[in-house]
Amino acid sequence: MKILDVHLCNFKNYCGEHIIDLSSNGVHQKNIILIGGLNGAGKTTIFEAIKICLFGKNFNGKNLSKTQYDRLVLSYKNQTSNRQNDDRFFIQIKIELDDVFPVYTIDLHREWLIHDNKVEEKFVILRNSYPLEIITQEYWEDFIKKLIPPYISDYFFFDGERIRELTIGDKAESILHDSIRDLIGLKLYETLINDLDSLQSKLKQKNIDNEATLETLKQIQMESEKMQNEIEKKETQLRNEALKISQSTNHINEIEADLHRKAGKIAKNREKIQGDLTNLRDKIDNLNRDIIKYCDYVPFVITSELCKKVVKQMILEKEIKESLTNKNFLEQINESLLKRLEQNSQKQLNEIQIKLLKNEINSIFSDMTQNLVSISKKPLIHDLTNSKTEYYISFFSNIEKKGKTEFSDKLRQREQLMLKIRKYEKELKKSPNDDLVKTHIEEISRERAIIELSQKNISEIEKERSELREKINQLNEQIRILENKSVCAIEDKLKIDVCRKISTSLDEFIKVILASKTEELGRTVTQMYRNLANKEDLIREIKIDSTTLTPQLLNAKGELINKDELSAGEKEIFALSILWGLSKLSNSQLPVIVDSLLARLDTSHVDKIVKNFFPKAGDQVVVLSHDREVDENLYRKIVPFISRSYLISIEENERDKIKRGYFFE
Repeated sequence: MKILDVHLCNFKNYCGEHIIDLSSNGVHQKNIILIGGLNGAGKTTIFEAIKICLFGKNFNGKNLSKTQYDRLVLSYKNQTSNRQNDDRFFIQIKIELDDVFPVYTIDLHREWLIHDNKVEEKFVILRNSYPLEIITQEYWEDFIKKLIPPYISDYFFFDGERIRELTIGDKAESILHDSIRDLIGLKLYETLINDLDSLQSKLKQKNIDNEATLETLKQIQMESEKMQNEIEKKETQLRNEALKISQSTNHINEIEADLHRKAGKIAKNREKIQGDLTNLRDKIDNLNRDIIKYCDYVPFVITSELCKKVVKQMILEKEIKESLTNKNFLEQINESLLKRLEQNSQKQLNEIQIKLLKNEINSIFSDMTQNLVSISKKPLIHDLTNSKTEYYISFFSNIEKKGKTEFSDKLRQREQLMLKIRKYEKELKKSPNDDLVKTHIEEISRERAIIELSQKNISEIEKERSELREKINQLNEQIRILENKSVCAIEDKLKIDVCRKISTSLDEFIKVILASKTEELGRTVTQMYRNLANKEDLIREIKIDSTTLTPQLLNAKGELINKDELSAGEKEIFALSILWGLSKLSNSQLPVIVDSLLARLDTSHVDKIVKNFFPKAGDQVVVLSHDREVDENLYRKIVPFISRSYLISIEENERDKIKRGYFFE
């Protein structure tokens, strides 16, 4: 499947009608459509427009209520068009279905009519400008969901936020867990198992003849249903909080776009400073890790003068021991010479001559050992072996080099970076024109506070929902115990036995499927990670545990790596590899749309993504980027794979808001 064009009319910051041609130029290897624009220009709006046109109120993966969805749609209507009394408001995308024969195209047209803040939605599927006839209108939404399941689209249409969800936070592992189960299609089998359990329960309850047991069972079931209703309320609360986050995020984007228009270079400079701050903080983190490694040397650095004295004493003791050895050796030679003189010289020399020779020899050796005697009389404090002495001298010398020189250098570098950070933070606090941006900054702060509060509420609601589910499980266990006390008729026993056997077989089937698919996913993810990672990156293999569905990161020695030990770049490459693997696991051929993917990555990882991911991610890859993501250098590398490129103006009222070309053309 390919998206051939996107038609926007008065949607968010696109005033009037705008059409973006996403079709290829007929060259197979040119699979990339590059869309550039400054922050707030409307890149993410294209991303959102495609999803909302496809899925309507299910566009964010959750089934919004009518009230929630209408409120969201109203916030998406372009404000300038409202002031101009332009009621047009729609999105239309043309899709080519190339996985069927014959290949054909359809147009998805989603339009909203607004009267007194009430929204009426119209969704039409057109083929050759006529409503699609092979499927009746009431099933059009279902047709699109089957064509592009919303839960699968997340692995083809993703942004930097989706990457962060898979790398940080408490939800990362649960998101991966649910994603794998969804893509493998386990929900169908689990639904069947639940239905079989329900049937067994009904059969057992039918055979209960004890009124007290029936009454107890009824009370427990009522309590369970009550808790289930509470869970549904929690689900509604979660959707409301998610909607608040979405609306506040959209409002922040609109405010930032307005700030860009009014502040211009000021806002751009602030973004650059924030980017520089991120880089400086990453460097600080790296230096902190290096400094921690040197902490073992700190006690010796503090007592460096004492360490020098210790080394001096060790060298002296080494000389003392060498002097003692030399003295003993000379004394042995002296004694040996005297013995040989007595034995061999009696015939040739008289007694007087022998005595003179002995005195002379003793005198010579006495002179030679005189200095050695004075040194050897000094006391030994450490009394170490030669090998130990050499080891400690080397150890203290290494401290002098690493612990003092290199450690000091690291501290000095860190201090310099901290000074730069403080300088940049001070610049961020400054405002050349407070009246110009103060209101915008306050609004953004308010919206961010709403987002933080909603995120906190979501965590609390999810915790309460989890507790309710646990209580329901306990009640269900009580129900099963009561049901098992019933004496069933032979026919019902056979039915229960068949249900139990089918459930057991399905459980075994699920285990086999999970083992096979997780192994396949691990291989695919590892392959992509190797294509995108640097040689010095820690990870060498990624496995997916078939029971917990959690990733296991292994180094070259096969040892487990804690994900928190990875750098920011490694984490994002890991998450991108996971998304790639999940998209392959889905066995779907969909366009790949990525928004702000490269913003937080270092140069080397970005280079690998441009070379090894974009050209191979799919038959159609739409890249939404600003000038600091795909810069001039990367643009030259990606040009051979670009089919079309566009530049979106930040001014919403321009007739030519969408222009052909990119920043550097």
